[in-house]
Amino acid sequence: MKRKIIIGVCLFAALSLTGCKHYAHEVYVSSINGSDENLGTKDSPFKTIERANELRNYEDTTSFTYYLEGIFEFQEDAGLSFSNNKVIGYGDDNAVLKYSNQSYAIWLEETQPTILKNLTISNVDGCGISITTAECYMENCVVENCINGAIDVSFDGYLYMKDCTVRNNRRESSGAGIYADNSAIHLDNCLIINNKIITEEVGSNGGGIYMRNASERDKRGYVIENCVISGNEAHNTGGGICADINAFEETKPYTITIKNSKITDNKAYDGGGMVVYEYVTIESEGLSVTDNVATNSGGGICLVDNSILAAKGQVLGDVESSGNTPDQWLTYQR
Repeated sequence: MKRKIIIGVCLFAALSLTGCKHYAHEVYVSSINGSDENLGTKDSPFKTIERANELRNYEDTTSFTYYLEGIFEFQEDAGLSFSNNKVIGYGDDNAVLKYSNQSYAIWLEETQPTILKNLTISNVDGCGISITTAECYMENCVVENCINGAIDVSFDGYLYMKDCTVRNNRRESSGAGIYADNSAIHLDNCLIINNKIITEEVGSNGGGIYMRNASERDKRGYVIENCVISGNEAHNTGGGICADINAFEETKPYTITIKNSKITDNKAYDGGGMVVYEYVTIESEGLSVTDNVATNSGGGICLVDNSILAAKGQVLGDVESSGNTPDQWLTYQR
């Protein structure tokens, strides 16, 4: 009899602290049919992410997997740091994370990889995802309707995106879709569409993607393949892409790879489709630049030539350029 009481006490303690401890360091959360009185398993999911965080804290682990189903809404000061973890939607559709009164939605600031899969990050008053000195791997995700840009990657951060969509985001400065500074990114089969810079400041560049400076530590560089970059706008330069790399001396000129991708129907003052600054070489294969518009010049591609420093932006390889207004290619000297 005494032995049975001891077992019962231990079981009660485990249930009260964790809802049944998960030795695999994973938890299921469903806003559709979950309850915070459940066990946090797939057959018995929690209702809220807050309850899942209690389990994570009890497990005291730096590697945790969140499986999410349904729609989750977060209010002020509820921005989430999922650093070093996996966050995976598991329902019939993407799990949806909606934010209001946030300076950011997800903030990653660790050196270990974070995996985001089958998620939609939406309606953020600030930035959708901030990646600082961290690695983030995204698959089948959507980042949309963010007021201060969709994704920021900086300070030797690395972003890999596959089968993702970045759409309908706004920003007052550069990079309404993706802002990459001192970092490395790899986009594979992604849509970067309808992102817009809403300020008229001279320094507002790269409506779809803004790449500024290379990572000195991470040599994977900037790679774009099998992507469509369309319907983006910048007030200054590079409606679709602005490649403004101040490369390190030992790496000049800096090379960006773009393969089997379309840059179409973007708009800017100069370089409606793409602007390539001095010290940057675009190595292209199967690149299509069509039907972009510049209100001043360089409807398709604008190459910047710095006569004083004897450096010029270049695009090498297989490029189709057609239907751009007012011109297909332009070399701008400054």
